Amino acid sequence: MTAQAPRKRGRRPQAELDPFTLRAAQRGDRRAQRRLVDHHGRAVFGVLSRILSPAGKAGLVEDLAQETMMRVLGSIERFDPTGPAKLSTWIVTIAARLAVQELQRKRPSMISGDAEAVDRIVDGPAASPESHAAARQLRVRVQRVVRQMSAPLRAAFVLADGYGMTPTEVAEALDVPAATARTRIHRARERIRAALNEEDAT
Repeated sequence: MTAQAPRKRGRRPQAELDPFTLRAAQRGDRRAQRRLVDHHGRAVFGVLSRILSPAGKAGLVEDLAQETMMRVLGSIERFDPTGPAKLSTWIVTIAARLAVQELQRKRPSMISGDAEAVDRIVDGPAASPESHAAARQLRVRVQRVVRQMSAPLRAAFVLADGYGMTPTEVAEALDVPAATARTRIHRARERIRAALNEEDAT
């Protein structure tokens, strides 16, 4: 089964797969498994591309998306829908771990900007063309700061502010202590605030 790349990027959290389809997929129903892959493929491509998009790494996204879905389908029968993690979070965690393992293996100094996470910080109610223009300008400024973050801060920022994951879920995805995840998220956000304040003061 092949995960499909997203046609366009959205900002709203993705709805969960319906319980009936999930149960059927866990029983091995091929049609249900196809629906699961199609339903969550966009999120998988999203997290992989946003973490693996430094120069030369975008070509790995499709392969790792395939591996993610193979791992998901290989262990879907053991997923507990009554447990603490949502299915979408569980799947994104698998994708994020594969991406981070790739980054650690290649040892990049940073990962590229992520519009989804930046949009969560910048976007708000905008009632006029002027406010839209201001939001676009702020987005560019934030993206510039994010591109300069180290890989650990960048990955934590992507998952927390781009995918709305809690510090506990970020820790699980990145395989670090919860305190470390909270610190990375806090540092990433503080770095953005400090850089913007410094620019405004000049």
